[in-house]
Amino acid sequence: MKKLSVAIIGVLVMLMGAAIAAEPAKDLDPRVAVKLIAMKASVPENAIEIPFIIDGKLGSEKGFQASYARRVAAIHAVRKEGGSQNRVLVFYDFLWNESLGWFMWESQPERTGEAVYIWSENKGYIVNR
Repeated sequence: MKKLSVAIIGVLVMLMGAAIAAEPAKDLDPRVAVKLIAMKASVPENAIEIPFIIDGKLGSEKGFQASYARRVAAIHAVRKEGGSQNRVLVFYDFLWNESLGWFMWESQPERTGEAVYIWSENKGYIVNR
């Protein structure tokens, strides 16, 4: 009987954890956005201004939709060809999942194939080749 009640409690705890894990624990903090944008754009954090953050959902052309997405408007310096730079408004899309927290990603072709770059609240800068 004792083993059965321990098993039932364990199953209930697992089910409660699965239901809670489906949503972000907190909203995207502008300081987190600045930190990740600074990593991605290679600019100092104190040189980035965030005018606004918009809540939304992000979809793809193949029908997949991310439920937790934020679009961040950031003003920072961007280098142009020839070495000059200007402060411009740039939009960044952030997604959320349990392991990465709030993150941005992009894929780029490389000499040996495709690479995925991730800038994550929980894991920092990651490159998958």
